[in-house]
Amino acid sequence: MSFLINSYRQDEDIFQLARNINVAYFASVVLKDYVAAILNTPRANSEWSLDLGGEIKLRGDRVERGAGNVVSVEFAVLYHWHACLSAADGQWMEDMIRSNLPELKSVDEMTPELFGKVVKQEGHKLMSTKPRDWTFNGLKRSADGTFDDADLGKVIKDCIDEPAHAFGAHGTPASLKVVDLLGQLQARGVFNVCTLNEQVSQEHPQYHLEKC
Repeated sequence: MSFLINSYRQDEDIFQLARNINVAYFASVVLKDYVAAILNTPRANSEWSLDLGGEIKLRGDRVERGAGNVVSVEFAVLYHWHACLSAADGQWMEDMIRSNLPELKSVDEMTPELFGKVVKQEGHKLMSTKPRDWTFNGLKRSADGTFDDADLGKVIKDCIDEPAHAFGAHGTPASLKVVDLLGQLQARGVFNVCTLNEQVSQEHPQYHLEKC
C-alpha cells in the first residue's frame, strides 16, 4: 500500500513539474516572440520583453496576481487563432459536432443555436461522469484508471507531426466558423464595439465612401 501511495505521489510530482515547465515555456514564447513581433522591437534593435517573473507595481504597491479572468476587448475579439489549427484539429471539432448532431448534413449549416446544443450535450456528458473516468481521443483507461503510455505517446507524436495552417483571413476550418460568428455577436451585443467600416466612416468619411 505504501508503495502505491509513493508511486502516486511521484507521478503527481512529475506531472505538476512538467506542466509548470510547459506553461513557462509557452509563456516565454508569447512574451519574447509574439509580443515582440506586435511591438516591432526587433526592427528597433531592441531586446526588450516583459519579465515573466518580475513584479508589477502601481504607486509603490505590488499589483495583485491570479485574481479573476480579465482580458481586453481587443484580445477577446481580434486574436482568434482558428485559422492556424491543423487539419486534424479541424477534423476533431467536426467529428464532435457530427457525433452530437447526426442529422446535420454539412458543418456549413452550423448555427449559434446548434452549437449551443452541442456544448450543452458535451457539458452534460462531463458533468454526469466522474473526472477520473473522463477520456479523450478514443483512448481507454485501464483497470487502475491510467492510460496506456504508448497511446499517450502516439497522441503527442501525432500532434507534433501535424503541421499548423498558415494564418489568414479565410483559413478558419468550417467546423469553427460558428465560433468566429459567436465572437462577432459577442462583440456587437455584449461589448458594444463597432466594425472597422463604422470606425473609418466616422474618422475618415470621404475615404470610406471612395474606397469601401
